Amino acid sequence: MLSNFFLESSRRLPEFDAGQLLDEICIFWVLMAGYAIFLPSTYLPQSWRVQRHRFVYGCIIIAMIITCLSVVYPYANAFALMLLGLPAILFMATHTARCDNYRIKRLGIRCLLLWTIAVTTWICDRIFCRFWLNISFPYLHSIWHVLIMFSSNQVIVICSYLIIKQKHSQAQLDLHYWPYEHLEYFGIPYIKFADDNDSFTKDYIKAMI
Repeated sequence: MLSNFFLESSRRLPEFDAGQLLDEICIFWVLMAGYAIFLPSTYLPQSWRVQRHRFVYGCIIIAMIITCLSVVYPYANAFALMLLGLPAILFMATHTARCDNYRIKRLGIRCLLLWTIAVTTWICDRIFCRFWLNISFPYLHSIWHVLIMFSSNQVIVICSYLIIKQKHSQAQLDLHYWPYEHLEYFGIPYIKFADDNDSFTKDYIKAMI
């Protein structure tokens, strides 16, 4: 809400772009958190595979440095975010294609489609901003936020499933949708252990805590 307030203020006052900067920094930190949490250890140097906290600390330090540098040239932030988000989407698509769970695969396809629509919306808003303002339709940026929110949630669900299955292939996970199971295309996805009462689930949850 705070970033949206500043964003609308920056649209009214061109010389004040703190809202846009805050908006992009928030998305950047979400991406960095995703890399820190979900990037498999096989992609890390050998020394970081055992001590993953080094990689997490590295992500935090890089995020802090880039956040400070973004103040110097904020106009490059949006394009840097796209370059950072593209490998994450490609990684998710590659590993989802190898998954044997067809519901996860369908969710991955919808996630890619939603992300593509979101990026297209952002590009249209970025390039043709003056046109949309002239026809009194300054809502594309809001639509971008809604679309990227849902696609980000889907990415988190898919990566969570893939990471758990990679580390514990015997884990029984089910994909569900809120508020109703039949709302596969419009519901909010989440994963759940098939049997929360079995000993493996209890031990795994304790280990995660």
